[in-house]
Amino acid sequence: MTGQPAVAPGGAMPVAAPLQATGGVPVALPRRAAGGAQWAVLDTGTHHFQHGPIDLIVRVDGHGVPAGKAEALSGVASESRAFALEAAWQRFAVILPELVAELPVLRQPVPSSLTTASIDQRFASPVARRMGEACWPFRHGFVTPMAAVAGAVADEVLQALLFGAPADDTAHHFPQYQAPGVVVGMADTVMATGSGDRAVVRRAFVNNGGDIALYLAPGESWTVGLVTNPQAVRFHSSSGRLAADGCFTIHAGQGIGGIATSGWRGRSFSLGIADSVTVLAATAALADVAATLIANQVNADHPAIHRAPADTLKDDTDLGSRRVTVDVGPLPPEVVREALLQGEKLARQWQRSGLIAGAVLVLQGQVQLVLPDQHGVFLST
Repeated sequence: MTGQPAVAPGGAMPVAAPLQATGGVPVALPRRAAGGAQWAVLDTGTHHFQHGPIDLIVRVDGHGVPAGKAEALSGVASESRAFALEAAWQRFAVILPELVAELPVLRQPVPSSLTTASIDQRFASPVARRMGEACWPFRHGFVTPMAAVAGAVADEVLQALLFGAPADDTAHHFPQYQAPGVVVGMADTVMATGSGDRAVVRRAFVNNGGDIALYLAPGESWTVGLVTNPQAVRFHSSSGRLAADGCFTIHAGQGIGGIATSGWRGRSFSLGIADSVTVLAATAALADVAATLIANQVNADHPAIHRAPADTLKDDTDLGSRRVTVDVGPLPPEVVREALLQGEKLARQWQRSGLIAGAVLVLQGQVQLVLPDQHGVFLST
């Protein structure tokens, strides 16, 4: 679990900063579930789902309609978005109790002997299975499913948004899922509406505290702003928008469905000293685990680095007595460089094996880029 802000808001940008940093304020509270989940509509046009520690920003753009039919289908597009959001809300409202019921096993290290066939037996709920699937490629090192929880929740809610809330647990397998009244095509995702017409979903994202699951129809793109230090968030004086340290442009067809960021400054513990490691991958859950582990690898021994056993800081941590970073003072440039190179080496290894599409590693003003082989993802400052 990473939970560090990865993107800044701005028009159509995915929003991965915590709610208080987005600039959006609730303008309506259309729903409160019996279990405590809440749904608010923000003045930015995005939606805020909150339940206990889970804090999502959700957006769906459904305006894309065939040429010449925009006027006839304008109401359909609006109804289609409402359909998608309702499906996402219904799924979201029950995720937290499902996870709480499985916390004992989710906090245990993933055994190196775990097979893909045994994941369904080890984990009961769809989100927990996503967590196990995302951790499976990294099972030969220390990792618990909790490393994937934020991304897995984002993936699950995005699936519900696009494809309808699953009627059974077979729907956690994301590709080509079909639900009654919902058609999923290879080129476009289309959602049924009450009128029997259909409207194309151009793009959507679910942002879970900095870990983003996103969907892009062919020809669509998202611009994602990078925030490397959540403790030094800046806003533009003229627009009031969050000031990004850089930005990516992600295009459909690149195979990037998830973005996640980890580092010692985030809300979750880190064994490393990276200010931030942002990873692009096929799913948010996979990006979440990879960002956590690459950030752990950005490390050094130096008197300016302060650590403490994780279980002295949080009783129920999945890290036990492992020493986590609590503060990093100014480091010599050569120490920063070597620490980043360690993380870059691991990121490039996983990029070559196809586990991730790319990564950006940041520590005390130095940056290492591991960009996707396909053009179209850029970092600008």
